[in-house]
Amino acid sequence: MKDPVPGGEAPPVAVVEPKAAHRREWARIVALLGAVIALLSYRSIAASFYDGFVLPQGTGMNALLPIEISAISVFTVFGGAAWALLSFALAGTSLIGAAIGAVRVMARRPGTTAAVCAFAVAAACAAVAHLVLRHAVTSDDEHVYRFIAQTLGAGGLTAPSPGHDLEFYREQFVVLTDRVRFGKYPIGHPLLLMVGQKLGSENAVVPVAMGLTVLATLALARRTTTQTAAVVALLLLAFSPQVLLTGATVASQTTAALCLTLALAALVESRRRGGVGLAFLAGAALGYGVLVRPLPGVLFAVVAMGWTAGRPASTPFPVRLRLLAAVTAPVALAGGALLLVNRAQLGSALTTGYQAFHGTGEGVGGLRDFVGGDLAHLAMSLFSALLRLDVWLFGWPVSLLFLPCARRSGTAALLWAMVAAELVYRLVSPKVGVGATGPLYLFEVVPVLCILSADGAVRARAWLAGAFPPLASSVSAVLVSGALVALTLFLPERLRDLGLMGQAQRVAPDLIATRGLSHALVFHDGVVPPWTYRSWAYFPRCNSPSLDDDVLYVRFQRTPGLQENLEFWRRRHPDRSAWYFDWPAGGGPSLVDLERFVRAQAGTRP
Repeated sequence: MKDPVPGGEAPPVAVVEPKAAHRREWARIVALLGAVIALLSYRSIAASFYDGFVLPQGTGMNALLPIEISAISVFTVFGGAAWALLSFALAGTSLIGAAIGAVRVMARRPGTTAAVCAFAVAAACAAVAHLVLRHAVTSDDEHVYRFIAQTLGAGGLTAPSPGHDLEFYREQFVVLTDRVRFGKYPIGHPLLLMVGQKLGSENAVVPVAMGLTVLATLALARRTTTQTAAVVALLLLAFSPQVLLTGATVASQTTAALCLTLALAALVESRRRGGVGLAFLAGAALGYGVLVRPLPGVLFAVVAMGWTAGRPASTPFPVRLRLLAAVTAPVALAGGALLLVNRAQLGSALTTGYQAFHGTGEGVGGLRDFVGGDLAHLAMSLFSALLRLDVWLFGWPVSLLFLPCARRSGTAALLWAMVAAELVYRLVSPKVGVGATGPLYLFEVVPVLCILSADGAVRARAWLAGAFPPLASSVSAVLVSGALVALTLFLPERLRDLGLMGQAQRVAPDLIATRGLSHALVFHDGVVPPWTYRSWAYFPRCNSPSLDDDVLYVRFQRTPGLQENLEFWRRRHPDRSAWYFDWPAGGGPSLVDLERFVRAQAGTRP
């Protein structure tokens, strides 16, 4: 007999009816099979009707292409079905229990967790850059960042001009006059690349920046949400396809995201402690962000200044003024630095490299062409950014699922304000643009969105635990199932697209290497023809500031006559062999001896 229980009654014991448990297990099996069918259906549809959803690149600057909308729609329906069924099948299982336990362990050691996640993110980004892209670029902007870094490393803001024959030396997004040659972009991001070049590790710069962003995300999350939500935010960031693929490029948005996350962590801590030093650190990070990307950097700085000025009424006015000055001063210095760079490059502080390259005119008036647009462009810019974000952020069919559940008051209000500033940027400078790694023009706030999503998920679970206890584990199941869908359905196709872009951009240098060319002059009309729809990087790398590369790329000229190319070669570079990179429509790429190519072209002309 059992020992008597005090009070004369035994405690209630939860009993699960065998039939109910049996039905539950069968329901799990059916749901799991349904999820597999949904996954296979998506792949079958993609292969049979949409060429595997290989997304065209290099087109669609102002509007989403129908194929991308179709890909997102089909993924949302079938991926969403798989996600829901997997969540049902996994809810309440030992797998979800183990996941919850692991998060609790990580929450007790957030520093260690952040260090592991930072290393994993940096290593994963570096691996994708090396194995998938082979360090090719996804847009011509990245070529120019590297060229600016080389120019800075040579000790100047401009490189010498070749002086004449400028039409042969024209490069995408590089300003070229008879006096100077320089990239049109600000110097903030290239400064970091320059450091990498000097250390012989340029390819490590962006992966390291992404790892540091993970650490900064923990610093911000611990000050704006719970310890558990902070760890979930780290995991969401580490598993984000947008982070993985963007971190494999040389895009400046990666540095801008690091600057914003650091600034927010310092701002929040400054409000808690009231320290001027922390406010200055926040301003310095924001200021450097302006040097990296003036827009949206200026919008972020304005939000930060407003938040600093709007401190609690109990804060004495002189203290508020000092803190505001500490945030504002570094941003103002960064703005002044941009003006000085403009003056050094173009002789006018108010004329930017953008204006010089695109020929929109000097001074403030010349910037009008870069801002605003009609209703169609504004609406499409916002719609495309949010539609892409909803699948790219976490690789889920509805990645923004938990955002509405996130808190909106206190320090979280600052995070929401930064998200709003990023969306305003989509209206100030409306375009759809490069989508190879997700909504690139929202990347700066990806760490912020991870924190808000994690906060929303933890709050949703807490609410369900109180209102509907049996459903509490469903939130964890949704997170785990979402990761599985992303890893099996979303990420492989996007990695394939990235690999195709890398292959296209590597065609010319690989051909040159295969031919064993050295001390050569390669004429081209672009190295990735637009008709291939394979890349946003149409052109080869920029030539070095001193134009002394082993292989020099120059533009092939068809007017006033083809013989001009031969004359240019013999006059300017007679010691080099001369070739033409050819990739005709319907044919394959090749390197042709320049003289033979010119004779062949002359023979086909009427």
